[in-house]
Amino acid sequence: MLITVISVTRNDRPGISQTIASVREQRGVEIQHIVVDGASTDGTAEWLAEHAWSGRNTLISEPDSGIYDGMNKGAALAEGELIVFLNGGDRFPDSDTALTVISDYEQERWRWAYGITVLEQSDGSVSRIHQMAPFSKVRLGLGLAAVPHQAMWMQTAFFAELGGYRLASGLSADMDLCWRAAHIAEPRLIPRILAIATEGGVSAVQTPGFYAREMRRNVKDSGHSVVGNRGLDVLASAGVVGLTSIVQIVPTWWAKRR
Repeated sequence: MLITVISVTRNDRPGISQTIASVREQRGVEIQHIVVDGASTDGTAEWLAEHAWSGRNTLISEPDSGIYDGMNKGAALAEGELIVFLNGGDRFPDSDTALTVISDYEQERWRWAYGITVLEQSDGSVSRIHQMAPFSKVRLGLGLAAVPHQAMWMQTAFFAELGGYRLASGLSADMDLCWRAAHIAEPRLIPRILAIATEGGVSAVQTPGFYAREMRRNVKDSGHSVVGNRGLDVLASAGVVGLTSIVQIVPTWWAKRR
């Protein structure tokens, strides 16, 4: 069975080279690898162009409107039955990861699934293990938990049915996609590390309550409700924003006073 791996990158030759090597190390599976470069200016685009991009492997290098625009561009060219987004610097933990996911899919026939993501610091040390277990639409809808796209696999046809990532959702586009997907099909939880990613990026330095506010807007746009009532949704979201602010701000404020 053919699968499609999509990798978005910009100005990160070391990161995308790691990702490409990880994809090429996969054994026992046919892979279409689509690399979408956002018009890099540091030599990454030229380095990518020197590699052999033939057969089902594809390179796109052009300006885009951000990471999720690039991911949608790649998805539009996907030929595999399953799709996974492994961006520059992300990688599979071992050479049989893709085969493991395919075997699970063939047995369970899920529409989308996810596993564990290990987040590393730049020095290679593990900073945290990320997994939403069990899956919870309430936690997702309130912005309390997310499914990292690195460890999320989806039927390509299902991704197209959902319309891909909504660029209007900004940095919460991955959470928004999962929210919309969950109202059609419950995800399969695969109890295994499926991806390794580097800690950091703009999503990790947002203001307290950012994702709660973003998901409140996404939930409203979707026409669904988190707790069964729009008014209660607003109250619950406001409570999450408040609690998140306390948890994140008070320790820092207290440390400065001492």
